[in-house]
Amino acid sequence: MNRNEFVTICSDQLQFGHSANSGNSGMAKRRTHFPHTTPQQRKLLFETWEATGNVTLACRKAHVGR
Repeated sequence: MNRNEFVTICSDQLQFGHSANSGNSGMAKRRTHFPHTTPQQRKLLFETWEATGNVTLACRKAHVGR
């Protein structure tokens, strides 16, 4: 698969909030992708939270959103 085929396939899979003919002159809005947390992140999150009692610190350390 060459780059152009890849771009075409990826473009076909994107879902925008409106069609190109909807009259909206701005750029199409994309959804923000939030990857799933890994088991290691969840383990670190709960271990840190249990040790410190600080949710914000635990989330920061595990690299997850509060």
